[in-house]
Amino acid sequence: MDTRIRIKIELLKKGIEAKEIAQKLGVSRSLVYKVIAGRRKNPKVRQALAEVVGIPVEELWPDQKKAA
Repeated sequence: MDTRIRIKIELLKKGIEAKEIAQKLGVSRSLVYKVIAGRRKNPKVRQALAEVVGIPVEELWPDQKKAA
């Protein structure tokens, strides 16, 4: 299953909308949707999404280097 679908499923299960994540982070909904779709690589948004869905960032996005 690809990352986009995994995130969408988990958000639905938890009753959380991407716009809520955007509001909490102070970013646009568009940015959150682009990160979910894989069109943007914003570490802050990726981390927030991973925390919300309960899946490690490195598992969702293997290209994401862990911050030292």
